[in-house]
Amino acid sequence: MQSGHGVPEDRQEGVEDEGEEGRQGADAGEAQGREERHHRREEGERGHRLDDAGEPEDRRLQRTHPMDELFFVVATQNPVEFRGTYPLPESQMDRFALCLALGYVDAGTEVDVLAAQDLGHPLARLAAVVTREEVIALKARVRRVRMADELRHYVVELVRRTRSAPQVQLGCGPRASIALANAAKALALFDGEEFVRPDQVHELAVPVLAHRMVLDPQAKFAGASARALVADILREVKVPS
Repeated sequence: MQSGHGVPEDRQEGVEDEGEEGRQGADAGEAQGREERHHRREEGERGHRLDDAGEPEDRRLQRTHPMDELFFVVATQNPVEFRGTYPLPESQMDRFALCLALGYVDAGTEVDVLAAQDLGHPLARLAAVVTREEVIALKARVRRVRMADELRHYVVELVRRTRSAPQVQLGCGPRASIALANAAKALALFDGEEFVRPDQVHELAVPVLAHRMVLDPQAKFAGASARALVADILREVKVPS
């Protein structure tokens, strides 16, 4: 049989079915395109925020916007339910001074968490413990904490070892050396001291260095981890006396 348009009915149904599938495919492609554009915008905005975290000024749109002296970025990474998210590029990971794994609290602390909820949420009772001026003064004091030349060489040697390790595809750069030295100074100030000790550098080396390293895929498949590699480097490099 022929339809009114001169196309067999069975052929006409096939054409109509293909047209519907084509429209559905076009709709799916458009939705995917919107999602990709959304992710690209998020990537760009996130990159700008991380650039701001490492620089005193924001120079977007050919205008200079001085950043607040206390501006910094804190990011969280959920170890589960991360499908659909993009890992940060290495250059953006390098912007973070430290990477800490919190894990679970001990049993005693968890009991305290329960007790703190009895009469209301603890966050409702939070109050400032220092003023803005006091924080700025503490930042200035960190810069006055002394670091011996031997310790500077120790920091640089730790960082350089990450670049020559055979399991590492991309090691830490000079930004890591600066972050480790500054973090050790801050820890020394918290400890009430005016100079940095080797054990303070040792304590901070893993959280400052490990997240910046890119492991060789074969080493990663074999079970190597950046944190373990930094721990090995700490054991291998002689601590200055």
